[in-house]
Amino acid sequence: MDDFSAAGSFTHVMRECLMRSGYNACQVARLAGLPRRTVANWHDGVVTKPRNWLDVVKLARALRLPRNEANKLLAAAGYPPLAQLQQQAKNEAERGLFAFWAEAKAAPEKRSPFQVIPDLPTFVGREEILQTVQTWLLAGQHTTPYVLEGTAGVGKTVLAAKLAYRLRDQFPDGVLWARPDSTNTLMILHQFAEAVGRDVTRYEDVHSRSAIVRELLADKRALIVLDNVPGSEQLEPLLPPSGSCAVLITSRRRQLAAIPDAHRLHVTEFAEAESLALFSNILGEASVVHERAVFVELAELLGHLPLAIDIAASRLAYEPGWTVTEFLTHLKQEKSLLNTLIHEGRSLQAAFESSFNLLSAEQQRFFATMSTFGGADFSAEAAAASANIPVNEATAYLQELFCLSLVRRGRPYHHYRLIPAMQTLAEEKLQQF
Repeated sequence: MDDFSAAGSFTHVMRECLMRSGYNACQVARLAGLPRRTVANWHDGVVTKPRNWLDVVKLARALRLPRNEANKLLAAAGYPPLAQLQQQAKNEAERGLFAFWAEAKAAPEKRSPFQVIPDLPTFVGREEILQTVQTWLLAGQHTTPYVLEGTAGVGKTVLAAKLAYRLRDQFPDGVLWARPDSTNTLMILHQFAEAVGRDVTRYEDVHSRSAIVRELLADKRALIVLDNVPGSEQLEPLLPPSGSCAVLITSRRRQLAAIPDAHRLHVTEFAEAESLALFSNILGEASVVHERAVFVELAELLGHLPLAIDIAASRLAYEPGWTVTEFLTHLKQEKSLLNTLIHEGRSLQAAFESSFNLLSAEQQRFFATMSTFGGADFSAEAAAASANIPVNEATAYLQELFCLSLVRRGRPYHHYRLIPAMQTLAEEKLQQF
């Protein structure tokens, strides 16, 4: 183990805090108002002791560390605890850095649950969607859930988190968050019940535990976010009674059978201006303005997918040696574009694979043959010929792919097409069959 990553070192303690927070170095730099390179150097052990204790306090505040953990981070950096540093503050701005811990101490011990993932500091755009869903969620009574649909990587989860943070104060009984695609239903029901003060472990089957949780939530005014719901089987036991609880669902699947009358919004890729705004948030506006044409070309190659743009910008920001022109050239030459779009545990390939894995073997093979159209629009008849199957079978497969947001409508309307990154996935899969 390197010295900088040894237990107790500043880099080690910082990495632990980042891991628990859910943020990456790029995101926390933005939250703390610190230079991206500074935070990256701390994270990578290039700098083992920050030069200024104020920067460490800013980092601790951005991560919302409790006082004891903030003091541990400061000690690892070689600085005294918060109480002593507060006395050294020279002006109102410096003293204001410590307000977070004063407010936390004054807050009542019993607080409503807030199980939401970290808010994304680089969030841009989407105001029309945010306003529409906010209006839905602020209704007095909720007769049906609200759904954000769209392909993997389009930003549905980030939108849901942004809404949860904006509207937190409007739900006095808290905000509950669950991932039905990666957590079993019994565990989610247990977590919901525990959040409102009830132990339901003695109810060992989904039906009975669901009934108890529905009863617990019947008179609550809470927001329940069910993120990345794969299908109705996982959804139905988690829905509270219609009424005071609002339910916000994100899903790659269109028209979940369990909620036929739900209010829905289809989340699409960024417009060009939003893509450039996200690049600017991560890399700085000056660099994007200076090479605007290259960034526009890069955004188009990435299909204006928010996740793809965020990963590309993060690699440009934190990996030495890249220029945007070199990165664009590398993506064009790379055999699989998806192999390059990986950064700090985030992967566009992994996001797409989780949708692909929901298909049957026959549907997977059919999807792979869509790569033969090279990103151009195609009809069901053309797809059938490419896959060497009957037209009615191809039509059924295309409907399922459309429902899972793996293909989209083309022009004319009865045609289909693949977005660029999905085209890359299909090409890769075709080589495996």
